[in-house]
Amino acid sequence: RQPVQWQEAVVSTQSTGTREGKLAELPHSFIDLLVRGSTYTCPKIVNGKSRFLAVCLVCGDMVCFQSYCCSEDVNGGSIGPCNVHANRCSGSLGVFLTLEKCQVLFLPLGTQGMHYLGPYVDKYGESFKSSRNKAMTLSDKLYKKIEQMWVKHEIRPLVSRNSDSEYGRIDNNGRQN
Repeated sequence: RQPVQWQEAVVSTQSTGTREGKLAELPHSFIDLLVRGSTYTCPKIVNGKSRFLAVCLVCGDMVCFQSYCCSEDVNGGSIGPCNVHANRCSGSLGVFLTLEKCQVLFLPLGTQGMHYLGPYVDKYGESFKSSRNKAMTLSDKLYKKIEQMWVKHEIRPLVSRNSDSEYGRIDNNGRQN
């Protein structure tokens, strides 16, 4: 395996196939996203099934999450699958939706990341963290807020300010601290 080199510049959203200034489109129902995840096959696992998955909100691709299958060596150290994908997709900042807990993962490359409330809510407007209900729908208001944070470059400062986040910090291998 060849070591990956960090990209020097941020790649524009147009080069990733997304709409300029917009995150990837998500299905209205969280269950539809889980069904899509159930059909995902990891290219590096023999049986093809990864236990934890995330959706890149920049391009919409499904990627392995918190696993070693798609980790790669970069500049003498190992980075996890979300960092690998973000490096190739957006250049310096990964924005993912984890399917296990329906949380957004903000992942500035080369630093620690953090979890943030996901854009799916139940019929009472509660997030997955409080409802534990998979029958959730996309909240346009919450997703627009995440999108605006991304467009306005507010994610890196948020991550650096929230070292004691209620969701926990994420290291370069995607492991929660």
